[in-house]
Amino acid sequence: MKDTIKWGILAPGHIAQRFTEHLLTLPDAKIVAVGSRSIDRALQFAETYNIDRAYGSYLELVKDPEIDIIYVASPHSAHYEHCLLALEHGKAVLCEKSFTANAEQAKELVKVAREKSLFIMEAMWTRFLPVYPLVKKLLDSGTIGEVRTVSANYCFFREFEAEHRIFNPDLAGGALLDIGIYPLSFAQWVMGEMPEFIESRCKLAPSGVDEQTSIMLTYKGGKSALLHCAFNSFSPTDAYICCKDGFIYIEDFNRATKAEVYKGWEKIDELKVDFEYGLAFQAAEAMRCLREGLIESPILTHQMSIDCMAIMDKIRADNGIIYPFEK
Repeated sequence: MKDTIKWGILAPGHIAQRFTEHLLTLPDAKIVAVGSRSIDRALQFAETYNIDRAYGSYLELVKDPEIDIIYVASPHSAHYEHCLLALEHGKAVLCEKSFTANAEQAKELVKVAREKSLFIMEAMWTRFLPVYPLVKKLLDSGTIGEVRTVSANYCFFREFEAEHRIFNPDLAGGALLDIGIYPLSFAQWVMGEMPEFIESRCKLAPSGVDEQTSIMLTYKGGKSALLHCAFNSFSPTDAYICCKDGFIYIEDFNRATKAEVYKGWEKIDELKVDFEYGLAFQAAEAMRCLREGLIESPILTHQMSIDCMAIMDKIRADNGIIYPFEK
């Protein structure tokens, strides 16, 4: 594949703005087009970021022959439709988390991508932060023994607004899919396997989506993960990996630049990697995979994304959360 990978941005909302700002720091990436349901929004976005072409529909965007890969930044409820649209027009895809609204949609996208030999990946940006390979190496070394428990929280407070994306069931809203996927994906990365048991409790917002969810996952050998997410309270976004002989503390695990390592209660190391543009790492990985002819990333495989969706499906089912388009 050519030296410069050419991107199209689908749905120029807030997260697309952040992603674009970070993507533009990569010298081998070029954004050639943006698509929106509103031509005015597309034109404004294109002008802001010096993008060559603006389209007033997603179909026009994915038909652009110059684009190598589409970044999908629409609401969760539309990820399946928009990823499928891109794949059907021969485009690789990087899709914002959560990958889809449910596991069946995720499986179908993976099936289509594999049939067409096209790359697709969930944009779970935290999985690509440079501190995490250092944490993995430390865990694999056995310095603090085997992992026993993982805990992680991600919460913030927002007043209820029925039509806002995060509270709207028509848009697959709720704390679980929006921010709960961060601690869930973190636990998946540490444990490296599906849990044997999934227990959860949700507090529902007036719109019927979860505004607070607590999760306990139990793995083979009695290992466990305790996870929490909420829109109705604040918490530090901290994580702990508790091992037989010590633990690792990660401040702001969803955007981590460092991890503190303890043996017993004594701090023995600090793993630290500073960065400024965290969303660029996932884009760099997507471009690496395209150049090497890969249809999935070994860092965040198709099955990993499907498994996360399956766990969230179970949590929603256990708590009576069904999106209108799933009925």
